This record gives sequence, structure tokens and C-alpha cells, in this order.
Amino acid sequence: MSGSKILLVIGIILVVLGILALVFGGIPQEQHALEIGDAAIGVTETEGVPTWLAGVSIGVGAILAAIGFFGKR
Repeated sequence: MSGSKILLVIGIILVVLGILALVFGGIPQEQHALEIGDAAIGVTETEGVPTWLAGVSIGVGAILAAIGFFGKR
């Protein structure tokens, strides 16, 4: 595999991961604070990728994909 093809693949992967991070926003994690029998009072927190990092991933991925696509063949 040539260097330009590797850049293209890495760029596409970064763009896809950035878009997924923007769409899903993070992984919700539920933490129970109080459980009495079958009843539970809990808090759900979403820990995710910051929006700016997802944007940087999309931007860098697009640049790498363009370099890989238009580079020497």
C-alpha cells in the first residue's frame, strides 16, 4: 500500500469517527444513588468527546483524505 493510500484510509477513518462523536455525543452512564427494594433513584451522566475535538478530527481527516486522494498515484 502506498503512502497516499494510507493517508486516504486514515483520513476517512478520522472523518467517520468525528461524525459519530458529534451524532452520538457520548456514552450515557447511569449511577444509582439510592436503591430501596425495586425502586432506584439515580443520576444519568453522559461522558463524551468534546465538540471541538470531534470538529478537529473531521477537519484533519478531510485534509488527510484529500492529500491521499490527490497525491501521487
